[in-house]
Amino acid sequence: MERYIPAQALAYLQVDSLADVTRGLTGTIAWREIAPLLGISSQWQQAASAAELIGNTGLGPDEAVLVARAQCAVVVTDLEVDSGSTEEGPFVHLTPRASLVIETHFSPERAARLVRERAPLIASRLFGDINQTTESYKGQDFIVLTGRTPRQVLVAASIGSVVILANGYQPARVCADSIAGRTPTLSNDSSVQTARSSVARDSSVFAFVTRAGLQKLVQLAPIMLGRETSAESVGAAVSLLEHLAEQAADGVSYSAEFVEGGVREKYLWSLERQVAEGIAEAAKASRDRPLDLLAMVPDSVPEVTLVNIDGLGALPERLLEQLAPRVDVVIALALRELVISLRKEYGLTGSQKLDDAIGSELVLIDFGDGESRAMLFRVLDRSKLDGPLKRYLSKKAGRVSSRTEDGVEILTGDDEEGKAAAFSGEFLILGTQEQIKEVLGPSAHGAGGQGSAVAGIKKVLGSAPATASMVSYRESATAAGDFMLSVSKLLRVTDGSKEILARQEIRDALSRLPRAKVFTEFRDSGIYTESWSPIGRFQLLSSE
Repeated sequence: MERYIPAQALAYLQVDSLADVTRGLTGTIAWREIAPLLGISSQWQQAASAAELIGNTGLGPDEAVLVARAQCAVVVTDLEVDSGSTEEGPFVHLTPRASLVIETHFSPERAARLVRERAPLIASRLFGDINQTTESYKGQDFIVLTGRTPRQVLVAASIGSVVILANGYQPARVCADSIAGRTPTLSNDSSVQTARSSVARDSSVFAFVTRAGLQKLVQLAPIMLGRETSAESVGAAVSLLEHLAEQAADGVSYSAEFVEGGVREKYLWSLERQVAEGIAEAAKASRDRPLDLLAMVPDSVPEVTLVNIDGLGALPERLLEQLAPRVDVVIALALRELVISLRKEYGLTGSQKLDDAIGSELVLIDFGDGESRAMLFRVLDRSKLDGPLKRYLSKKAGRVSSRTEDGVEILTGDDEEGKAAAFSGEFLILGTQEQIKEVLGPSAHGAGGQGSAVAGIKKVLGSAPATASMVSYRESATAAGDFMLSVSKLLRVTDGSKEILARQEIRDALSRLPRAKVFTEFRDSGIYTESWSPIGRFQLLSSE
């Protein structure tokens, strides 16, 4: 499909066989557990085989043959970003300018008839009452279907055997030019071919974000990072991301395949080799994995991440040391500003480092409440943490209060951010007071700290490569439930009401779904992440 994708595209997602995707989804654990409870017919599990037969013979309605034979790609050619803040907090609204490009493998006449007959039906279902006109573009007729608002636009066309459905004139024209051979495409883009060989050998779905797309997405970084870091750190991180996206990144690739009753997904942020090698050297996994930090993790938390990096306490400085000689002065300066702001954020002054003050492991705990994550460290030298902790907890005047509860020393500052710290034995906990209370609570842990979160992380470690620097174990039932509910609404067997998921039998089925397992490696080619979950990113199809 790359021969139809404009070289100027920001991103695209390709599906070579809708039948394979249908077969994969209906074979997942989530589908088998939830579909019968929602009244979704078991016949959908045979739909893929029927589609394959129709595709091979060409017998059946045009739509059925299309589903069986077609290759599809969603192409994003522009991205309008609107961000701001309300009383409820920051928001970001994205409006992608996109086209659905379909290689029908029909004759040109059959493809044109399909567009004429079906495009108005699609538009009326999307918009209600529609107005239809025809526009000519470089000898090609576009069917333009509009609704009651300026945003309700569907532009449809066929070029040979290829059909275009776009949400505006701009994406339709850009794709028409590439399909007709008037402008360059991604068919000869070496970064796309490298990405395919790295992540998409057995995939049912492949997606690629180009360098131009990465630069566009950097606009979202302030809001994406604002949850975890200070405004100063966010600004420095955005500056670094901008320069990396422009000068050192070759794109981000994604693939999905159906295995073991779930969805295995692979992500690769491709970086220029010298940059990737520098990051890999600075963030290489430690061979020492005592894992006793996990004993502090509450059993029922939705998500826990274990970071294991050799010399973790000096990671920012080591990244600067490794990357500065490998990149140009602009990226080096941006990285230096980020390191300075991070050091300031965590109370480090002068040449002070934490490499010999904390262990190589860090545990991040997400309580699922929308707040920042709590962090757990092993303390190697308490004396080297006192100064940084005071500055971390109280930026204004370094005023910190201390109290002891059940043998645990708890420190709090006087800033409005509500930061707190606690020393429990040889471990340090950073978070809010409520988070610390939940970590230390007597009912938080199972016998010996072997609750579901801990056992899950250890299971991920058992299957992840030894070079993985980060592993995560996260709740996935919510995403699977939302996806299956959306399917039931689409098939008109339910009204899609959220109350349906509260039924006891469905809650029980969701609780039986395994959690997602994720690991990340820093490779010589870039940053690689692999995950397994019951439904994967198909959950995005349930977003309203």
